[in-house]
Amino acid sequence: MGYTQREVARLLGHRSATHISDYERGKRLPSLETAIKLEVVLCAPVAFLFPDIRRRAIAEAKQARRRNESQST
Repeated sequence: MGYTQREVARLLGHRSATHISDYERGKRLPSLETAIKLEVVLCAPVAFLFPDIRRRAIAEAKQARRRNESQST
């Protein structure tokens, strides 16, 4: 969207861009509320903003399904 970290921080109601930098570098995860605000501000789905978490969630869900299926039979 072309925003600076400072502009995103301001749009989210943060006082500084430190948290935004931490989110970008994977040092910190935003709260669910902040993640949804990021989705709105940046016009991008949360899953796109946090692809590593999405990939991990998919892998864990597939693994859980396989365990569930093997226990059901």
